[in-house]
Amino acid sequence: MGLPNDMSGSISKNRFRLELLWGISKIIECHKSCSDYTVIFDFKCDIEVHKEKNLEFYQLKTISNKNYNINSLCKRDKSNSILGKLYALYSPDNNINLAVVCNNPLYVNKRKIESEKFCFANLDEKVFNDIKQKLCTELNIEEVFMDKIFFIYESM
Repeated sequence: MGLPNDMSGSISKNRFRLELLWGISKIIECHKSCSDYTVIFDFKCDIEVHKEKNLEFYQLKTISNKNYNINSLCKRDKSNSILGKLYALYSPDNNINLAVVCNNPLYVNKRKIESEKFCFANLDEKVFNDIKQKLCTELNIEEVFMDKIFFIYESM
């Protein structure tokens, strides 16, 4: 086969392994609770779960010696921010849930969010409006529905 050698290294390999294992755990969870589902890896998002009545998109982030905060989730790199890439998949006409899954907890205003699954709609008004404004500007949209965006702290 004339395929190029994988040059991404062990850091990337370990990240993909965690993504794969988390995805397999999601498959097991779906298999126990759903009659009809499809799990897709690395298409529009790291992991997608298509169920009969809803879609779930998961962006997995593994980091060490660092915590995620609102600024890191909204920071734009060469293209879109983490939340921007995720929210670009949202459609108000469909039942879609979006989640950032991370091996470190989320910090808001230097305070650790203690829950394992946190809904962005529960942010205080100032932070909520800041994220909303950043996403509207980044994606050139007028409205953001935060009740469908989650941060999942998974100790992976």
